[in-house]
Amino acid sequence: MNIRELRAIRGLAQEKLGFEAEVDRTLVSKIEREIANPTLEVLAKLCACLEIPLGRLFASPEQENSLSWGGGLRTNCLGANGCLKVRLRSSLPTYR
Repeated sequence: MNIRELRAIRGLAQEKLGFEAEVDRTLVSKIEREIANPTLEVLAKLCACLEIPLGRLFASPEQENSLSWGGGLRTNCLGANGCLKVRLRSSLPTYR
């Protein structure tokens, strides 16, 4: 799945996702249209708001079906210094 599909499943508008992830809405739009190359930090912020593990964006269709959906990351997990604070479920697969 891509960012657009995941955002639609969550029922979020681009503007809402961008606001929650502290990313400009136009960047969300460009990422969805595949005309921007987001940094890993931006992808991590978007995934945190979508409550998915970052590795899910890089999974093949075969892996996609075997991955746990959602709940792996909590929203609003940016600390005061802007660093991500991530709480993973123990049942999530490990990506190396």
